[in-house]
Amino acid sequence: MRFPSFIATRTVALHEHNERAESDKVIRHLCEGKDVALVSDAGTPALSDPGAWLVGEAHKAGVRVIPVPGPSAAAAAFSAAGFPSARFLFAGFLPAQGAARRKALESLDVPWPVVLYEAPHRIDETLQDLAGRFGAEREIVIARELTKKFEEVARLPLGRLRVSNARRWIATRSRPARSCIGSATFRWRRRASRSW
Repeated sequence: MRFPSFIATRTVALHEHNERAESDKVIRHLCEGKDVALVSDAGTPALSDPGAWLVGEAHKAGVRVIPVPGPSAAAAAFSAAGFPSARFLFAGFLPAQGAARRKALESLDVPWPVVLYEAPHRIDETLQDLAGRFGAEREIVIARELTKKFEEVARLPLGRLRVSNARRWIATRSRPARSCIGSATFRWRRRASRSW
């Protein structure tokens, strides 16, 4: 992971494979009175990104945790979606496997927009599952590379995006990215019959 050159102190990578071990070291530094900043190169730490374990351990150790507001793909995608609602549900990443993903979609039957994260290599399958569950006419917003140079937001019916091959659509609209994550905001509108 490359950090901007303006960070002039030691940096430590924190990811799903080392978060617990590295967190112990970071907590020791904090208990010694040193200052530590948890930053992310994309998104918000601990929000579908590493950091929750470290923050929890800091609280347990009696360390003061101070959030510094920054970019959040979920909030940015919701604000750019244009779906009128006072709230949204952030569902994070759906399960990678098809059957588990379809089961998870069943729990997203809520009367407000839902924000999901999805990896580019799974977007076609996820869109097929969404269209199968909620119908091709359901409006979707796909937002990618938010707060970055190649940011893009598109709103269209699920069926149109599925037909256009979403993976190809995403790939042709930005530079290749090793860790690209797309955010999708879906508006669930309850009908009187509660059928989709």
